[in-house]
Amino acid sequence: MAEQWVWRDDQKALLNAANARRLLVRGAAGTGKTAAAVERLRGLLAAGVSGHTVTVLAPQPLLARPYQDLLASVDSPATSAVNVLTFGGLTRRMVSLYWPMVAQAAGFAVTSAPTFLDSESAQWAMAKVVEPLMSSPGFFETVRLPRARIYGQILDNMNKAALVGFELDEIGRRLAVAWSGEAAQVRVYDDVQAAANAFRKYCLTYGLLDYSLTVEVFVQHVWPLAACQNYLKARARHILYENSE
Repeated sequence: MAEQWVWRDDQKALLNAANARRLLVRGAAGTGKTAAAVERLRGLLAAGVSGHTVTVLAPQPLLARPYQDLLASVDSPATSAVNVLTFGGLTRRMVSLYWPMVAQAAGFAVTSAPTFLDSESAQWAMAKVVEPLMSSPGFFETVRLPRARIYGQILDNMNKAALVGFELDEIGRRLAVAWSGEAAQVRVYDDVQAAANAFRKYCLTYGLLDYSLTVEVFVQHVWPLAACQNYLKARARHILYENSE
Protein backbone atom coordinates (compact mmCIF):
# COMPACT_ATOMS: atom_id res chain seq x y z
CA MET A 1 0.00 0.00 0.00
CA ALA A 2 1.37 3.44 -0.93
CA GLU A 3 2.26 5.68 1.99
CA GLN A 4 -0.34 8.41 2.53
CA TRP A 5 0.97 11.95 2.82
CA VAL A 6 -0.03 13.64 6.07
CA TRP A 7 -0.12 17.41 5.92
CA ARG A 8 1.28 19.29 8.90
CA ASP A 9 -0.61 22.20 10.43
CA ASP A 10 1.76 24.78 8.94
CA GLN A 11 1.31 23.24 5.49
CA LYS A 12 -2.47 23.20 5.93
CA ALA A 13 -2.33 26.90 6.77
CA LEU A 14 -0.53 27.54 3.50
CA LEU A 15 -3.02 25.51 1.48
CA ASN A 16 -6.01 27.20 3.12
CA ALA A 17 -4.74 30.79 2.89
CA ALA A 18 -6.92 31.52 -0.11
CA ASN A 19 -7.10 35.29 0.39
CA ALA A 20 -3.45 35.93 1.19
CA ARG A 21 -1.77 38.32 -1.25
CA ARG A 22 1.77 37.25 -0.32
CA LEU A 23 3.06 34.13 1.36
CA LEU A 24 6.71 33.52 2.22
CA VAL A 25 7.50 29.95 3.19
CA ARG A 26 10.82 29.19 4.88
CA GLY A 27 12.25 25.91 6.03
CA ALA A 28 15.16 23.51 5.78
CA ALA A 29 15.51 21.12 2.85
CA GLY A 30 13.03 18.27 2.99
CA THR A 31 10.48 20.00 5.19
CA GLY A 32 7.78 19.98 2.51
CA LYS A 33 7.88 23.52 1.13
CA THR A 34 7.70 22.44 -2.49
CA ALA A 35 5.07 19.78 -1.78
CA ALA A 36 2.84 22.40 -0.19
CA ALA A 37 3.44 24.88 -3.04
CA VAL A 38 2.60 22.24 -5.64
CA GLU A 39 -0.61 21.44 -3.78
CA ARG A 40 -1.45 25.14 -3.65
CA LEU A 41 -1.09 25.24 -7.43
CA ARG A 42 -3.47 22.31 -7.65
CA GLY A 43 -5.91 24.22 -5.44
CA LEU A 44 -5.73 27.35 -7.62
CA LEU A 45 -6.57 25.38 -10.74
CA ALA A 46 -9.33 23.45 -8.99
CA ALA A 47 -10.84 26.75 -7.88
CA GLY A 48 -11.16 27.82 -11.50
CA VAL A 49 -8.19 30.19 -11.70
CA SER A 50 -7.18 30.68 -15.33
CA GLY A 51 -3.87 29.06 -16.17
CA HIS A 52 -2.98 32.18 -18.17
CA THR A 53 -2.69 34.09 -14.89
CA VAL A 54 -0.39 31.60 -13.12
CA THR A 55 3.40 31.65 -13.37
CA VAL A 56 5.85 29.30 -11.68
CA LEU A 57 9.44 30.57 -11.41
CA ALA A 58 12.39 28.37 -10.48
CA PRO A 59 16.16 28.99 -10.56
CA GLN A 60 16.73 25.92 -12.73
CA PRO A 61 14.54 23.49 -14.71
CA LEU A 62 15.13 20.60 -12.29
CA LEU A 63 13.49 22.51 -9.43
CA ALA A 64 10.44 23.17 -11.60
CA ARG A 65 9.90 19.46 -12.29
CA PRO A 66 7.38 18.84 -9.44
CA TYR A 67 5.12 21.58 -10.82
CA GLN A 68 5.41 20.22 -14.35
CA ASP A 69 4.59 16.73 -13.10
CA LEU A 70 1.45 18.07 -11.44
CA LEU A 71 0.37 19.91 -14.59
CA ALA A 72 0.92 16.75 -16.64
CA SER A 73 -1.26 14.74 -14.25
CA VAL A 74 -4.22 17.13 -14.05
CA ASP A 75 -6.85 16.74 -16.75
CA SER A 76 -7.76 20.36 -17.33
CA PRO A 77 -7.36 22.78 -20.26
CA ALA A 78 -6.06 25.36 -17.78
CA THR A 79 -2.84 23.44 -17.15
CA SER A 80 -1.43 24.03 -20.64
CA ALA A 81 -1.60 27.79 -20.13
CA VAL A 82 0.41 27.86 -16.87
CA ASN A 83 3.85 29.41 -17.37
CA VAL A 84 6.67 27.38 -15.81
CA LEU A 85 9.89 29.33 -16.31
CA THR A 86 13.36 29.98 -15.00
CA PHE A 87 14.38 33.61 -14.55
CA GLY A 88 16.54 33.23 -17.65
CA GLY A 89 13.57 31.87 -19.58
CA LEU A 90 11.41 34.77 -18.45
CA THR A 91 13.95 37.42 -19.47
CA ARG A 92 14.53 35.73 -22.81
CA ARG A 93 10.80 35.60 -23.55
CA MET A 94 10.28 39.26 -22.66
CA VAL A 95 13.31 40.48 -24.60
CA SER A 96 12.17 38.54 -27.65
CA LEU A 97 8.62 39.92 -27.34
CA TYR A 98 9.68 43.57 -27.05
CA TRP A 99 12.83 43.37 -29.18
CA PRO A 100 11.65 45.80 -31.91
CA MET A 101 11.03 48.43 -29.22
CA VAL A 102 14.36 48.14 -27.41
CA ALA A 103 17.04 46.84 -29.79
CA GLN A 104 18.28 50.21 -30.98
CA ALA A 105 18.21 51.81 -27.53
CA ALA A 106 20.15 48.84 -26.13
CA GLY A 107 22.97 49.52 -28.59
CA PHE A 108 22.51 46.75 -31.14
CA ALA A 109 23.70 47.45 -34.67
CA VAL A 110 21.01 45.16 -36.11
CA THR A 111 17.31 45.10 -35.28
CA SER A 112 16.39 41.82 -36.99
CA ALA A 113 15.31 38.91 -34.79
CA PRO A 114 17.86 38.35 -32.01
CA THR A 115 19.93 35.19 -31.62
CA PHE A 116 20.04 33.90 -28.05
CA LEU A 117 23.20 32.04 -27.08
CA ASP A 118 23.22 29.06 -24.75
CA SER A 119 26.31 28.31 -22.65
CA GLU A 120 28.01 26.31 -25.43
CA SER A 121 27.41 28.80 -28.23
CA ALA A 122 28.38 31.70 -25.96
CA GLN A 123 31.68 30.00 -25.23
CA TRP A 124 32.21 29.42 -28.96
CA ALA A 125 31.59 33.11 -29.65
CA MET A 126 33.88 34.10 -26.78
CA ALA A 127 36.65 31.95 -28.24
CA LYS A 128 36.16 33.53 -31.67
CA VAL A 129 36.61 36.99 -30.16
CA VAL A 130 39.38 36.31 -27.64
CA GLU A 131 41.60 33.93 -29.64
CA PRO A 132 43.08 36.83 -31.66
CA LEU A 133 43.80 38.71 -28.42
CA MET A 134 45.79 35.73 -27.14
CA SER A 135 48.51 36.57 -29.67
CA SER A 136 49.06 39.96 -28.02
CA PRO A 137 52.25 40.09 -25.90
CA GLY A 138 51.49 39.22 -22.28
CA PHE A 139 47.75 38.62 -22.76
CA PHE A 140 46.77 36.04 -20.12
CA GLU A 141 50.39 34.79 -20.18
CA THR A 142 50.44 34.04 -16.43
CA VAL A 143 47.21 32.02 -16.55
CA ARG A 144 47.76 28.26 -16.78
CA LEU A 145 44.13 27.23 -17.22
CA PRO A 146 42.90 25.65 -20.46
CA ARG A 147 41.50 28.28 -22.77
CA ALA A 148 37.99 26.82 -22.55
CA ARG A 149 38.11 27.36 -18.77
CA ILE A 150 39.26 30.94 -19.25
CA TYR A 151 36.40 31.68 -21.63
CA GLY A 152 33.90 30.02 -19.30
CA GLN A 153 35.08 32.05 -16.31
CA ILE A 154 34.88 35.33 -18.24
CA LEU A 155 31.29 34.51 -19.16
CA ASP A 156 30.56 33.55 -15.55
CA ASN A 157 31.87 36.92 -14.33
CA MET A 158 29.74 38.71 -16.91
CA ASN A 159 26.66 36.75 -15.82
CA LYS A 160 27.22 37.54 -12.15
CA ALA A 161 27.76 41.23 -12.89
CA ALA A 162 24.48 41.40 -14.82
CA LEU A 163 22.50 39.65 -12.08
CA VAL A 164 23.94 41.81 -9.29
CA GLY A 165 23.59 44.99 -11.34
CA PHE A 166 27.23 45.94 -11.89
CA GLU A 167 28.20 47.70 -15.08
CA LEU A 168 30.19 45.58 -17.52
CA ASP A 169 33.23 47.83 -17.29
CA GLU A 170 33.44 47.33 -13.51
CA ILE A 171 34.32 43.62 -13.74
CA GLY A 172 38.10 43.97 -13.94
CA ARG A 173 38.32 46.58 -11.18
CA ARG A 174 36.16 44.61 -8.79
CA LEU A 175 38.13 41.42 -9.40
CA ALA A 176 41.37 43.29 -8.80
CA VAL A 177 40.11 44.77 -5.53
CA ALA A 178 39.10 41.31 -4.30
CA TRP A 179 42.48 39.76 -5.22
CA SER A 180 44.76 39.02 -2.25
CA GLY A 181 47.61 37.18 -3.99
CA GLU A 182 50.71 38.41 -5.79
CA ALA A 183 50.43 41.96 -7.09
CA ALA A 184 51.80 40.91 -10.50
CA GLN A 185 48.69 38.84 -11.10
CA VAL A 186 46.38 41.85 -10.92
CA ARG A 187 47.08 42.72 -14.56
CA VAL A 188 45.25 39.54 -15.52
CA TYR A 189 42.02 41.30 -14.61
CA ASP A 190 42.77 43.98 -17.19
CA ASP A 191 42.81 41.14 -19.73
CA VAL A 192 39.52 39.82 -18.36
CA GLN A 193 38.00 43.27 -18.82
CA ALA A 194 39.39 43.58 -22.35
CA ALA A 195 37.97 40.17 -23.28
CA ALA A 196 34.55 40.98 -21.80
CA ASN A 197 34.43 44.31 -23.63
CA ALA A 198 35.41 42.71 -26.95
CA PHE A 199 32.81 39.97 -26.54
CA ARG A 200 30.06 42.46 -25.72
CA LYS A 201 30.95 44.57 -28.77
CA TYR A 202 30.78 41.46 -30.95
CA CYS A 203 27.34 40.57 -29.58
CA LEU A 204 25.97 44.07 -30.13
CA THR A 205 27.31 44.11 -33.68
CA TYR A 206 25.70 40.83 -34.73
CA GLY A 207 22.54 40.75 -32.60
CA LEU A 208 23.69 38.00 -30.25
CA LEU A 209 22.49 37.77 -26.66
CA ASP A 210 24.31 35.67 -24.10
CA TYR A 211 22.78 35.30 -20.63
CA SER A 212 24.40 38.46 -19.25
CA LEU A 213 23.26 40.66 -22.13
CA THR A 214 19.75 39.20 -22.05
CA VAL A 215 19.45 40.08 -18.35
CA GLU A 216 20.82 43.60 -18.90
CA VAL A 217 18.48 44.31 -21.81
CA PHE A 218 15.52 43.06 -19.79
CA VAL A 219 16.36 45.05 -16.64
CA GLN A 220 17.46 48.28 -18.32
CA HIS A 221 15.19 48.46 -21.36
CA VAL A 222 12.30 45.97 -21.34
CA TRP A 223 11.07 46.00 -17.73
CA PRO A 224 10.72 49.83 -17.64
CA LEU A 225 8.19 49.63 -20.50
CA ALA A 226 4.63 50.07 -19.29
CA ALA A 227 3.52 47.53 -21.88
CA CYS A 228 5.83 44.91 -20.39
CA GLN A 229 4.73 45.56 -16.82
CA ASN A 230 1.06 45.44 -17.76
CA TYR A 231 1.59 42.21 -19.69
CA LEU A 232 3.38 40.51 -16.79
CA LYS A 233 0.85 41.72 -14.24
CA ALA A 234 -1.93 40.19 -16.31
CA ARG A 235 -0.04 36.95 -17.01
CA ALA A 236 1.36 36.56 -13.50
CA ARG A 237 -1.43 37.43 -11.09
CA HIS A 238 -0.48 34.27 -9.20
CA ILE A 239 3.24 33.56 -8.84
CA LEU A 240 4.83 30.57 -7.18
CA TYR A 241 8.54 31.30 -6.79
CA GLU A 242 10.59 28.20 -5.98
CA ASN A 243 13.89 28.79 -4.10
CA SER A 244 13.60 32.55 -4.41
CA GLU A 245 16.81 33.05 -2.44
